[in-house]
Amino acid sequence: MAIIVLAVAAVWTAHHTLVASAYDSTTTGRLSLVWTALFVVFMVQTLMYHLEHPRRLSARGARQLSGLHVAILMPVHNEDPGCLKLGLESFLTQTRRPDSVHIVDDGSTSPDYAEVRAWWNRAAPEAGVAFTPGSGFPTPGNATRRRTACG
Repeated sequence: MAIIVLAVAAVWTAHHTLVASAYDSTTTGRLSLVWTALFVVFMVQTLMYHLEHPRRLSARGARQLSGLHVAILMPVHNEDPGCLKLGLESFLTQTRRPDSVHIVDDGSTSPDYAEVRAWWNRAAPEAGVAFTPGSGFPTPGNATRRRTACG
């Protein structure tokens, strides 16, 4: 499919170049050179992204990456429980899963994360992701406001 797109773009570029070069001083606009240059830049960019290929890891590189510890620290403050769950699900569906996820509440007062907490307590161990039990996910009744230098 990419070959067809590139072929059509090449024909269109050739036609556009011929038409633009046929202008003389009486028919050309002041910006025709600029428009032609931008058109060429966009066509080159299109060609480049069609020819780009993802990089392949060597065995040595894969070993080095697997030896790293990937930790996610996720501050939470009055987040929508549905959005929070979507964010946590995205961590579990990554190609390279994190080794640990630490959710830190930043003084939430309104949302109740009980449903998300129960889901995470089941899903994280199943995916092999370590987490800090009991951290984050406050209940509205026991949430306390953290004092900072500003307030």
